[in-house]
This record gives sequence, structure tokens and C-alpha cells, in this order.
Amino acid sequence: MTTQNKGDGSIHSGDSVPALAALYAAERTDVQNILGHALSLISILVGYSTVIGAVWATRPDTIPHALIPVVPIPSLLVIAWHSQLNSRVFAHNQAIFLLEQKLLDQIPSIKYPTRLWLGHTSGRLVNEIPILLREKRYAIAAAAIITYGGFLALVLALTISSIAVPIVINHDWQVLAWVMAVVYAIVLLLLAASYKSTFEINIDKMDEWAKSAHLAFPDQFKTTHGYEEWS
Repeated sequence: MTTQNKGDGSIHSGDSVPALAALYAAERTDVQNILGHALSLISILVGYSTVIGAVWATRPDTIPHALIPVVPIPSLLVIAWHSQLNSRVFAHNQAIFLLEQKLLDQIPSIKYPTRLWLGHTSGRLVNEIPILLREKRYAIAAAAIITYGGFLALVLALTISSIAVPIVINHDWQVLAWVMAVVYAIVLLLLAASYKSTFEINIDKMDEWAKSAHLAFPDQFKTTHGYEEWS
């Protein structure tokens, strides 16, 4: 049975429930795989920072001075890749939300307010910092802030140290350190902009981007029956 996009994210009432369930399962599987990769990246970041910090604190002479200004590069690459994965999760979550709503329509026994939090939304209610702060769930918000703030502190500490040590302590490779300071400042600004754009992803934004991509790349973004929009 075919379906049509109404333009507001809803789906025609004639949708096949098994088809919806299959799409939903595929979306959730993709998100779980992405989250697994993200956790692996975080493990790499923590491990790298721990090793560098330990060596720097106990055997600083073993680190060539010329390499100190470039020490943060692997950690910044990890953060950049994590930002990409985060964007994919946010995009998939919009599809998951739509599919969950359609599937919940098939279960009338689940009513308000349980329907509001069942499924994907339940995680948002206990994980997203803006929601936690607005609802004054400060204890849970503190854990989230410590988690993300801790990773940010690791990266910033590594970056600042790699610039300060050549200039203030070693007094060598100072030109390279200043050049890398500018590079790191630009990279951090770009990463902040990337995360900000990710947090702004919603259903309307995905509709807008999909339409634009469909017009620009019609051979890559199309459905079997063509793109139709309900008025």
C-alpha cells in the first residue's frame, strides 16, 4: 500500500502498519549503531587524554617539543566526528518520532499523558539539558552537564596546554604555537556552530532540507512514486 507525505510530517491513514513498524525498527537500529560509534569515540578521547596527561605530568622530556603544539589535533578530530554522528542521531530521531506517533495511533488504549513520553520522547525528558533546566530537574541536569562539560574541559585543557607550554615554559616553537592557537580557535568556533546547528534540527528543518536536496539532486532524493505534497 502506498503512502504520501502531507507536508506536515504526518502520513496518510492508509499506511501499512507492518511497513511502519519495519521503518521504525530500521531507524532505531541505525541510531543504536551510531550511538555505539559515538561511545567508541568518547572512549578514544578519554584514553588519549589520559595517556597524554600522564606522560606530560610524569615524563615531559619524552615528548618532542615540536610535537607539543599539535597534541590536541586527534582530540579535535574525535570531537568533529562526534558532531557528525550527533547530527545523524538528531535527524534519525525526527523520523523515529513521526513513526512512533503513527504506530501509537494503532494502540488507542495508550492515552494522554502516557502517549506524550512513550518511546523516543522518554529519553529526551531525562537527558536533554534545556528540558531538565526548564522543568527544574536540577539533579539529573547536573549529571548531564558534568558529562558534556567534562569532555569539553578535557579538550580545552589539552588545547590550552599545548599552546601555553611552548610559549611560557619551553620558550621554543613559539611561532608554531601561535599559528596553531589561531587554527584551534577557528576549529573550536566551527565545532560550536556545528553543535548549535545540530540542536536546531527538527521535523520542519528536515522537511526543508529534504525538499531543497530533492530539487538540487533529483536522482538521489526521490521516491518510487515521485515526490508529492498534500495541500
